[in-house]
Amino acid sequence: MIEIKIIKKSAIFLLIGAFLFCAISVLSAQAQEAPEDLFRIPGIIEGTGKNFAITDSEYLNISLTSSEDITARIESAPEMIVMDIRASNESYFSNFILSGLSANTTYHKYQDDYHNYAPLISDENGKAFFVQDVSQDHLVFIQPRKSTKYINSITGGDCGSIGNWNADSKTCTLNTDVNDTIQIDSDGITLDGNGHKVIGTGTGYGITTKYSQYIIKNLIVSGFLRGIFVRKSGSIISNTVTGNSYGIYMEGANPGVNISNNSVSANTINGIYLYNTKNNIISNNIIGPDNWVGLFQTSSDYNTYENNDLSGNQMGAVLYGNHNILRGNTLYDNSESNFYIKSSDMMTNDIGIDNTIDGKPIYYEKNVSNKTYDDSMNAGAFYCVHCENIILKNVSLADKRAQMVFWHTDNSLVEGLTSEDKSITVALDYATNNIIRKNTFNWIKVAYGSGNNIYNNNIMSPDMMTSIYPSFGSLFYQPLPIGGNYWKRNEARCKDINNDKICDDQFFFDGGTDIYPWAQEFDFNTPSCCSSVMFLPGIKASRLYKKDGGSEDQLWEPNYFGNDLEDLALSESGESINDVYTKDIIEEAGLPIIGGNIYKTFVDKLEALKNDGAINDYNLFAYDWRKSVEDVAQSGTLYFDGAMKLATAELKNLAENSQNKKVTIIAHSNGGLLAKAIMQELEKSGEAGKVDKIILVGTPQMGTPLAILSMLYGYDESALFGTLISQSEARTLAENMPGAYGLLPSEKYLERMEEPFISFSSENTRYKDFKDVYGENIDSFDELRKFLTGEDDGREKPDADEIDLENVLNENILDEAVEMHQRLDEWTPPSNVEVMEIAGWGLDTVSGVDYTEKEKMDCYASPGFKIPSCIGIGEYEPVYEPQFTVDGDKVVVAPSALMLPESVKKYWVDLYNYNDNNISDRKHSNILEMNPLQQFLSDIIENKDNSLPEYIETSRPDDYENAKPRIRMSLYSPLDIHLKDSAGNKTGPEIIDGHTIIKEEIPNSYYYQFGERKYIGFPGGENIQVVMNGYALGSYTLQLEEVKITEEGDEVIAHTVFTNLPTTADTTVSFNIPETGLADMTTLKADMDSDGVNEYEINKILNGTAVPIVTIETISNNVDHLAKLGFITDVKTQNFLQVKIRELSHAKDMIEKMDSKDNKNPKANQIKLFNKKIDDLIRFIENKFPQTILSPAKETLIKNLESIKIK
Repeated sequence: MIEIKIIKKSAIFLLIGAFLFCAISVLSAQAQEAPEDLFRIPGIIEGTGKNFAITDSEYLNISLTSSEDITARIESAPEMIVMDIRASNESYFSNFILSGLSANTTYHKYQDDYHNYAPLISDENGKAFFVQDVSQDHLVFIQPRKSTKYINSITGGDCGSIGNWNADSKTCTLNTDVNDTIQIDSDGITLDGNGHKVIGTGTGYGITTKYSQYIIKNLIVSGFLRGIFVRKSGSIISNTVTGNSYGIYMEGANPGVNISNNSVSANTINGIYLYNTKNNIISNNIIGPDNWVGLFQTSSDYNTYENNDLSGNQMGAVLYGNHNILRGNTLYDNSESNFYIKSSDMMTNDIGIDNTIDGKPIYYEKNVSNKTYDDSMNAGAFYCVHCENIILKNVSLADKRAQMVFWHTDNSLVEGLTSEDKSITVALDYATNNIIRKNTFNWIKVAYGSGNNIYNNNIMSPDMMTSIYPSFGSLFYQPLPIGGNYWKRNEARCKDINNDKICDDQFFFDGGTDIYPWAQEFDFNTPSCCSSVMFLPGIKASRLYKKDGGSEDQLWEPNYFGNDLEDLALSESGESINDVYTKDIIEEAGLPIIGGNIYKTFVDKLEALKNDGAINDYNLFAYDWRKSVEDVAQSGTLYFDGAMKLATAELKNLAENSQNKKVTIIAHSNGGLLAKAIMQELEKSGEAGKVDKIILVGTPQMGTPLAILSMLYGYDESALFGTLISQSEARTLAENMPGAYGLLPSEKYLERMEEPFISFSSENTRYKDFKDVYGENIDSFDELRKFLTGEDDGREKPDADEIDLENVLNENILDEAVEMHQRLDEWTPPSNVEVMEIAGWGLDTVSGVDYTEKEKMDCYASPGFKIPSCIGIGEYEPVYEPQFTVDGDKVVVAPSALMLPESVKKYWVDLYNYNDNNISDRKHSNILEMNPLQQFLSDIIENKDNSLPEYIETSRPDDYENAKPRIRMSLYSPLDIHLKDSAGNKTGPEIIDGHTIIKEEIPNSYYYQFGERKYIGFPGGENIQVVMNGYALGSYTLQLEEVKITEEGDEVIAHTVFTNLPTTADTTVSFNIPETGLADMTTLKADMDSDGVNEYEINKILNGTAVPIVTIETISNNVDHLAKLGFITDVKTQNFLQVKIRELSHAKDMIEKMDSKDNKNPKANQIKLFNKKIDDLIRFIENKFPQTILSPAKETLIKNLESIKIK
């Protein structure tokens, strides 16, 4: 008789130690055992021999005697006995005696399916006798009841009694609940439950088939031994399988079953069970709650598990086998164990980091060497396969027996490993020369390794789980005073008479000895190392409030109603008119469409560092950003409780409770200027040593040119925070705001920058006055100051709503900002304070302004003409055009963010490539939401000398060869422009709740608007649809540039211009820019009245200018338009010209008719006659109407007439 191991369900989890961490290779060395012998479901035996006995069944404790040796797996479950018999090479038949049945009872025996039936009658002793074929595999099942519905592809079988049969699709759709087993007896059958139930009595199979290509869907299956039982390929979709012993049960060498979108819960053994099967796909299932094991795979390979939710079970997933793929599975809230995997070849599995345990990713690393892992990775479980020289340090894994496995991993260190419930299980399989020390785990298994040193750990299992089998030269102790490990199991028997904290007796465990077991649990408190953190947010990133009749009124971010912005107003001296206070920073802000995270996950990261003990505390210092940063540092900020909080006092309190009595300042944007001002105050009091490090992220240390547009015209970066304020409101708020003046380019900026950033080229507008005063460029700081205040050019202060006119800035506040910048720009860090500068790079950033001009166009829609006539009238309008550089983060140019001496460490964040490769679009305002940057900051805080994260570099990114080009567009017109990429992302204006907001969903895109001028940018290498919608009668000029980034800077490699094209309030203009760029830009098409018919189409001229297409109809329209403008002064002249134009139209019609007849010679004569008529008309215009056709009309008509000549 073979030895059969029986495991009671109540003792199952005590045996997890045996099954979870004994290597499959160990099992294979014990010939009579299979892996499942170490983890047994009640009432199951398996092996090879003649005698089998079950003693722990919840149904019948049976025994089987066979006359021949057989290999079998036998299960006795409630109201069902199942025998899985493997083919014998020695015998054809065997005599079976089945004992332990109820006496004198008729049972129903089936072989392979419910058709192969024979009654089985027990005698007065509860024995039954039958002859069994053992020459091939058979599945024999015995149950006390007989009731089955059969479905076949010929007639539908019993489908008609329980549903509707569709012979064409071979589909049985239930129309009633079923209280029987349903057996599918043909290939290709669909069983559609249509929401009905299949209900059993605790025995048999709910749905079963040995055929393939089935679809089982939309069923509720409950009350069976096996709810759904299949052995070949097919699909199990959208079922609810609950209250069975096994929910979904698969076996077979190569079934290839697709199990998806099922709900599997409250099954007493396994939710989904795979036995000796492969090539299955299990995806998008909800497995739990209340299964004993949610997902159990044994002796199975090549299975794929994707996007399954396993929660609320006793155990989440237990997987034995090789070549398994796991993607996007979430395991959480399983009471005893979330996840376990064991393979004879761990290299063959592909397990992605997108699988999580309790929200923490599973790390399944392969072929890694010389790498350090720490708790910043937030791992749920950790596996290293074929690794070398790995350091796993201070990592906190998930609870519920998370695994840490080294498989063929050598010369590595594990230190500081723990979990909140101290239940980690550690396995070293085929691992050599590793050190496992100062960890807390449940137990450890060492198999087929050597030279491992395991000491000074807390081994918390109260049971004998730790083992070595076999492992040569691995030690669980070191010479005193280091000693061995603390063993929870040894706690009661340990005696320490001499109080040396070492047990007096050795501790023996399976395969090994700890000579010096410790008497007390180790306390692994992390040594103090790290400074606490003070975070200084950017301008407009702290909320502002005021008291209003006993209640609190939030002023910033402003709402749609009320007088929030008026309440934020400051006096001409820069003092707040109202008592405004702050209390918190803006972590996330704005409307659902345009708002988003500003600092939210960054703050979460600080909180995690605090919770993990890396830092003791952090301070998010909110401040009144309307004030100058020196005023904030010196006088403090009013808080909600009426107290004036000083940043220096907050910093000193933070330092007092810090691990190392110091503080690390992380400052974003304007917060970096505040950090400098704080340091100046600390240096005055001799307390600068309380600061450990300063990290400046995107700080406009010398100001930034975008601030000029904000101060003069009200272009406001607050839109990036999701607020809806107008340009006029933004300009009014900034006018007396010292904090805003601090962002203007400083004197140091002009000294450092090689090229002027303000230029004047207009000759025919008021900008000519600027050119006369300042020259072609502003090339000194004194000129810049005078230009901002209008001191020399004599311009008057505009009204609030005249946002196209340059504001006149507050001279006193500007002078104070200039003096402040002189102090801040000259600040150098103390020698004992480490400073790091971080600049965003790769996004088009305003680098200057060109004051130029554009000829005014008058447009006239003549009755009967769809295309308006647009004519230059010889007058010009001023245009201020922003200039762009990629050397910035969309707001701050990199040279300003990196202005400190060369001795200060400098880093570039490649925002462009990050945005190109990630879903989230990061720029200046939310740069701290970048995961790589957060990791980098965490490493700095924790003094970790790790390699730089991706997208962070110590020099300007220089992969010019592989860099994608960018497209820049400028549009002068009464049209809005809308972009859409192939993924459906949009950039452009959108109206929400009556407010126009700007979407910038396309990664690395931007949309600036100044009046009717729009400046748009987006990455090349994408398919972009462009649609422009008119909102008034007028003309438009569209410029497009394709820009390549080179070592020298931005290089325009292609361009095209469409000039003075007509539009109306109903016009839709469209074209596409493909991946290949401007060279393959599609035809520009214009539908003037949105009726779906294009009135004109114009092809681009690469590196040239495309002009409106002139027709005879256009010239006729021009005549009426010129008369309306007074450039044709006489009605007779107007009529004469129209007569001549009609003659030209008639001549053109004659030529076109000849074209249709292919009549060449007469056609040539007609063309000559047509061109002669044009020449005659031109002479008339030049010579015969000197008084009635004025010069602008002559130029327009002659130019257009020349253009319609036939060549």
